[in-house]
Amino acid sequence: MKILVINGSNINMLGVREPELYGDKSLNDLYNMIIGKCMELDVDVDFYQSNHEGNIVDRIQQAYGRTDGIIINGGAYSHTSVAILDALKAVGIPAVEVHLTDTDEREDFRKFSYISLYAMKTVKGKGFEGYLEAVEILTAYDRVRHMEEIMDRVAEAIANGSGRQGIEEDIKTLENYYETKWRADFEMDEEGVFPKEMKRGILSEDGLYDILTEASRKE
Repeated sequence: MKILVINGSNINMLGVREPELYGDKSLNDLYNMIIGKCMELDVDVDFYQSNHEGNIVDRIQQAYGRTDGIIINGGAYSHTSVAILDALKAVGIPAVEVHLTDTDEREDFRKFSYISLYAMKTVKGKGFEGYLEAVEILTAYDRVRHMEEIMDRVAEAIANGSGRQGIEEDIKTLENYYETKWRADFEMDEEGVFPKEMKRGILSEDGLYDILTEASRKE
């Protein structure tokens, strides 16, 4: 999986800009934290920061077909830029919005974000940790989509009466997922992290369990 982290206006001034709000750590410190998290999750990550709206639009467009997920803190552009919103809609890449501070508790003009109209989730008020949470959300989303595809293949094979023939590895993958990651993804889904329109067969209370039970009967 490959994630692009985009930071907008004035994020390059972290460590200098209003440290009582944004802390004393720099943008490079943030990058190093994100890199560590991505290494832990086996995720490739690229970074981009610009104080110019059009450059951010261009970078989003360049991500089309090359990036699996976007983490974006538009800075002040979050509250003003329809162009950035339209760019995200145009490329259709899953995105999580991040704000270092809780914008709901700041000036009125910061309480609305155009980016939030597209992002699957907005994480705010958690400082640098918000970016790490965004990485976890995007990797979980990517994992769930992949598991959905595998579950569909297994279900189709069972429906066609072919049993486990040719799908042994798929079944092992689903069994491992059920034992290790399913509960955390299910709880994330229950919290409303994933988009409402996302197919959730893999995360239903009995969907994955029923498929694995049926597969075991076909041995």
